[in-house]
Amino acid sequence: MSKLLISLSNLYKLKWRLRANISCLFQIYSEMPSLDKEEFLRAFLKLVILFGSSEILILKYLPIKARSEDKELGVDST
Repeated sequence: MSKLLISLSNLYKLKWRLRANISCLFQIYSEMPSLDKEEFLRAFLKLVILFGSSEILILKYLPIKARSEDKELGVDST
């Protein structure tokens, strides 16, 4: 179970880093209007995909993993 908590903690850290990076990217774009829009959109979409992936893992995968680990440990999670 401690491995699960470490994984969850790491995913939350990743989520907040990605959110901060998305905010920074928007600020950079607003301060540099001559920035190539195509490159900006590519970088932005990569961050959004990573952010979305981390959300999916946090919301879907980890609770299932926790329940399966509880069953292995003989803990009733219902």
